[in-house]
Amino acid sequence: MKGIIVTSLLSLQIAGLFGGNANTNSNININELLNKNAKNINIELAKDAISKCTPSLEAVKSTDSSIQLDINKEEGVDGYSIYRASSKDGVFEYVGDTKSGDFTDKNLESDSSYCYTAKAYAIVNGKKVISPISNKEVAVTKPEKNTNTDKKETTTPPKTETPKTETPKTETPKTETPKTETPKTETPKTEVPKTETPNESSNQYDSSFASQVLKLVNAERVKGGLHELTMSSALTAPANKRAQEIKTQFSHTRPNGTQWSTVLNEYGISVRTAGENLAYGYNTPEAVVEGWMNSPGHRANIMNSNFNQIGIGVYKDSNGTVYCTQLFSN
Repeated sequence: MKGIIVTSLLSLQIAGLFGGNANTNSNININELLNKNAKNINIELAKDAISKCTPSLEAVKSTDSSIQLDINKEEGVDGYSIYRASSKDGVFEYVGDTKSGDFTDKNLESDSSYCYTAKAYAIVNGKKVISPISNKEVAVTKPEKNTNTDKKETTTPPKTETPKTETPKTETPKTETPKTETPKTETPKTEVPKTETPNESSNQYDSSFASQVLKLVNAERVKGGLHELTMSSALTAPANKRAQEIKTQFSHTRPNGTQWSTVLNEYGISVRTAGENLAYGYNTPEAVVEGWMNSPGHRANIMNSNFNQIGIGVYKDSNGTVYCTQLFSN
């Protein structure tokens, strides 16, 4: 039944219905035997008749505090006694009578299981004649509803996954020397190399975010007895490009399949040694630097005494997620 949690524990077998000659040992009609207005009915015959009238019990509806039962009401039966236990093997206690086919048990605990059974009875010659016990029916009350109807503004909490700081392979950032292919000898074009910024608003690069990252990085280096790094405008452009690329593929391998260091060649940068740190999901300078410093591989890049220049890339997508990169060189 829709919206009802009901488990049937025992299949029901009904031996005989009211009407007709269900008592095969007598020519007396069962309805007459159980008619309370009948006079001088043999009690033993009445008991035999009611024994054929085991009720059929079914839970048809539940709320958080009540369970409604349905009994197949038979003609000639005066009423039904209902019993309840906490389980099919529990101790059943009387909870009430019904003269109709419906009974609702109220004031129950929410989200709780109950087991019910019933007996039919008839009053014959002033005596109560009782049927065998019905099937055992289990029903569960629904969980209690939240009564707080005040509408509250909800916000989606930040993801709890630890933001990646992309350590290549063994989770140690690469400090490989960029490829040393001989540059082409042709006269380079005088136009400024393209930084291939996506066609999105310029406020996606946050220079103040980058400046604060540099300040925090240098504070860590000074504490370690190292010289401060200088922000390199030459490294900033490829760092920003890498910040945009890691939104597509968070890896030291670029979306085109080449290693991260090839971005330096694209911008005409030639260095002896370089390193790269990546991160996303750390949406404040303090958080991203703390994340890097807590990772041995990333910390090694930040605290490398051979590095003296840094480019910091910052890219914020439409959801407000920050992608941050560091390119180090000497």
